[in-house]
Amino acid sequence: MIYLKRIINKDSSIKIFFEILIFSYLAKMTKIIDNAIVQIPQSVIEIQKRAEFSVPLLKYIRDCKQMFKIPIKKIKEEIQILSINKSFEEYESIIEDMKNKTKSNVKSKIDLINKMIDLVKEASQYQFELNKLLKPYYAMANAIKLKGKKFLNENLKLNDQAKLTKFVNFLMRPDFVNSALFEIEVSEMIYIINIMETQGSLVSEYKKTLIKGVEDYTPVNIVEFEILVNKYKMVMLEINNFQEFAQNNFDYFKYNKETINQIFKEIKRVVDKYKEFQNGIYHYQEILELFGKIRNLASRYCFNEFNIKIELICEFNL
Repeated sequence: MIYLKRIINKDSSIKIFFEILIFSYLAKMTKIIDNAIVQIPQSVIEIQKRAEFSVPLLKYIRDCKQMFKIPIKKIKEEIQILSINKSFEEYESIIEDMKNKTKSNVKSKIDLINKMIDLVKEASQYQFELNKLLKPYYAMANAIKLKGKKFLNENLKLNDQAKLTKFVNFLMRPDFVNSALFEIEVSEMIYIINIMETQGSLVSEYKKTLIKGVEDYTPVNIVEFEILVNKYKMVMLEINNFQEFAQNNFDYFKYNKETINQIFKEIKRVVDKYKEFQNGIYHYQEILELFGKIRNLASRYCFNEFNIKIELICEFNL
């Protein structure tokens, strides 16, 4: 390199040649850099456009993921709750305990229990169906309780507001159908339900809580509702009458009043535990219904998106 520099310094023509060569090289590289700089904004614009085009797709993928994540999480939670339900084992244990405590007159007790269970089955079925019909209105009542008049129409009459507030307090009671239904006239309930259905903001707020593609909002069928309420009230009246009749006509020659009351407490304990088991059966039915909707949703989605048919199978051990 030192030798080359000496040659260049001695011969000016060679020096000029190398300077031209270096200048040409630098000019070429400068042009390449300039072209790259010119292209950068366009490349950035293209990248930005591609990103913008990707946003709807990514959002769609996220929504699809969420569409399945929420219901699958819900059904998993419901199955876990049902899996710890030991009501049938407890029912069997209680009735066995009752048989072992008093060997005498066991048949009479069992007959009374079986009769009560038959009535409880019918009452529980009506109660389950009524709770399904009233489910939207439980949620709406809770929204009114939490946020007051925010979801009510401005032109709602003060008299109707007062009635609605009273009805909300009833609906917010634990186990409304079993505890407070008998305190309200059916016609009054229907009137208040109609008011709730006309509150647009209230209905919209409730719809936000539903699982998209799985749950939907269907206003209550008034005729069906009225029939169910009347049937439920009749069977509950029959239960009360039967209890009273059984207590009044139990074998007084063998037992005093205190013993009879104790016997009926035992029977009630057995029947109440069976009712818990019956409610567990309805919970199981609800889980099956939820799984069926998720299965149909997945089947429709995969067929529409990928043109393939699939079927979900639940192998969760209860």
